[in-house]
Amino acid sequence: MPAASPIATETFGAGRGAGVAGGAGAGRGAGVAGGAGAGRGAGVAGGASVASLVVGCDDRGRSVVRELRAAAPVGLRELRGFGDGPDCALACVAVVQTAACLVGCDDVRLRVRVEAGATLELTDISATLAHPGAQARQRIEIEVGEDAALIFAEQPLIIAAGTELRRRLTITLAAGARVVHRDTLVLGRFGEQPGSARLRTRVQREDAPVLDETLDTANLATLRSGAVLGESVVVGSLGRYGIAGQVPDGAFALGPTDTLARRIAGSARDLRELDELQRAWCAEVR
Repeated sequence: MPAASPIATETFGAGRGAGVAGGAGAGRGAGVAGGAGAGRGAGVAGGASVASLVVGCDDRGRSVVRELRAAAPVGLRELRGFGDGPDCALACVAVVQTAACLVGCDDVRLRVRVEAGATLELTDISATLAHPGAQARQRIEIEVGEDAALIFAEQPLIIAAGTELRRRLTITLAAGARVVHRDTLVLGRFGEQPGSARLRTRVQREDAPVLDETLDTANLATLRSGAVLGESVVVGSLGRYGIAGQVPDGAFALGPTDTLARRIAGSARDLRELDELQRAWCAEVR
């Protein structure tokens, strides 16, 4: 495991009105039956709900949001109060859920580009529950340009019993790019085992892989073996890419400037060590 003019659009559950009864994601549009992203309105391409974000530099060297396109269930909010100081050079954006996500037949995509020299702090506002039901897909594609920087702090992803989820996260680094990425996986709600999720994470520098791993929760016997996760419920991962520094005890040195720290635990409260390390590594980027 382990300078175009600014654009901002929002799609709040267009077509989600009454007329659908029962099932996960009820109320997603009158008379809608099946189909990935059905009834999600603008921002839908080829059956998928596509949200996008582009951050670049202005003529003063400050990072600015050039494009912000949200598409339900993914909302994007620029947090202006965090990046408006005279000495602050980064842009801050929050990822919010404008509808239930991830439910059966969802095909949700988020595309992010950080242009050369820019810095972006991208933060989830809340945890995501992968709901029981038909297969859902989530794809997150991030490009970090030359000498650009990204902090991406994901809130926990909870894999409920009966879930069918396919998720892929790809982070592509150009020369001199720096990234800190945090994610937390919770295997089931209280008292239940997780459903079937195939979760792939790939970090690549140009075309060369830095990290490429997949966790598959479908086979509980393997997942719960001592060689994998045992009885642990939470998996916390923290990656630092393109940043040289000391490798903490128990972390993986993926390369001279690439480090992955991972902890497994019985609850998210037991990941405080990883939380402290995250604060330290983020301070190196801000």
